[in-house]
Amino acid sequence: MSKLKTYTINEVIELWAMHRTNGASGVRLGLDKGAGGSTGRSESGEAARYIESLRTFRRAEPVLVWLYAASRLDNETRGGGQLAKIGNAFRSNAARMEFRETAGYGNFTHYRVEYIAEKVMESFLTEMVEVMRHRPFTFCADEPAEDDAPIPEGAVWTARGWRMGPKS
Repeated sequence: MSKLKTYTINEVIELWAMHRTNGASGVRLGLDKGAGGSTGRSESGEAARYIESLRTFRRAEPVLVWLYAASRLDNETRGGGQLAKIGNAFRSNAARMEFRETAGYGNFTHYRVEYIAEKVMESFLTEMVEVMRHRPFTFCADEPAEDDAPIPEGAVWTARGWRMGPKS
């Protein structure tokens, strides 16, 4: 039986990036694996669900993609993985404006994208620290998935799935 592991913030973010890119990111990933065990659950998939449930994720997603899940081409030629070069992630002025709007800085067109990205990451990481204090991300490949839950007494299998009570 596998041991339950508690992950750090960086490990959870890197697992999310691994899930996002199927392990093909051009940015360094310090973890060796992303596959689950006998239940078919994936630690990278679980980490993705964990991170994407955060309130600030939507605002931080383009920054996280650039920092942790940039393509190899972006990583090698345009500075993927570097916050200082995040302006390269937005190929047009319209994309920059959309990022400003999503991040809540739509009225501040004079702010540089790098500054906004830094503030967005700061708020995302602050929320992640708070969430991880109360509900740390843990994973054990041998934990039963919801589909492996025991069948309650009185449940009957029908053509439509499990039902409680007599067959109808």
